[in-house]
Amino acid sequence: MANSIGQHEFRTLARQPPPEGPKQQTEVVARPGVPGVAVWRTGVRGTRQTLRSTAGAATFEDARKLYPEYCKLIAKEPVSLEWAGVDMADEKFEVIVLDVRLVSIRRLLIATDGNLGKIVCDWDVIQIATD
Repeated sequence: MANSIGQHEFRTLARQPPPEGPKQQTEVVARPGVPGVAVWRTGVRGTRQTLRSTAGAATFEDARKLYPEYCKLIAKEPVSLEWAGVDMADEKFEVIVLDVRLVSIRRLLIATDGNLGKIVCDWDVIQIATD
């Protein structure tokens, strides 16, 4: 598997820059009339990121069936993320799927990798540290 979210494999999984794990978050505090600023560490946590997936299916009808399967991951337990062949478990994080939005479903006239259906979705995820 080169690209996947949970058990779902994709032809492509795009995000620029690449997905990153949870990191220290900060809050900058400035008060009117007081010179300078204060920086507070608010903890290590993930940030919301959007990934775009492209997957093939044997038929157009099979491609249509994938979207409800993707939606079953919304707000469930953290799942694995593999991006460009890198398992993010090695980077010490998994993701929680916050939302999945359908971008397009297409019927292909010429089979690509044996597939006549194609589905493109945007995934909103947040990283959860596993260590």
